[in-house]
Amino acid sequence: MYSTAEIQGLLGPGTLQSFMGRHQRQETSVGEQSLGLGVDFQGGRMKSSLTFGSLFSGIGGMDLGLEQAGLQCRWQVEINEYACRVLAKHWPSVRRHGDVRTFPPDDGLSWGVDLIAGGFPCQDISLAGKGAGLDGVQSSLWFEFIRIIRVIRPRYVLVENSPGL
Repeated sequence: MYSTAEIQGLLGPGTLQSFMGRHQRQETSVGEQSLGLGVDFQGGRMKSSLTFGSLFSGIGGMDLGLEQAGLQCRWQVEINEYACRVLAKHWPSVRRHGDVRTFPPDDGLSWGVDLIAGGFPCQDISLAGKGAGLDGVQSSLWFEFIRIIRVIRPRYVLVENSPGL
């Protein structure tokens, strides 16, 4: 298990930021609120200028939730062919790449987003797994997640995984 300081060391200085406390909801006018993140509520509907990229997209569950929260999906990375067909059906105009190990396929400048979201494979760290940890074949893809964060340098990162982490 890695501490916050160890993760900060892996990501590089200034990358890991505290989200809570800095971005509290602020009243802007009657019926409108702002989170201070480029996400505003107008007439009860969420409106955002924030963009996100999705790693380990699966069939897009996290992507759907982020879109329902008002963010715009710019790209998805998924290796499973069936999942890619589902993503293509529901997000036909979103760029896709097939493997986190070769993403981004260039210097990363054209893949810039405000948020990178994803849940890397948990088989090796799950309480139901064999306990190989982050050095396991599947869960070691976490280090690809870190590499991609370093290349793209988003403002925010959302990581989902099992409690065994």
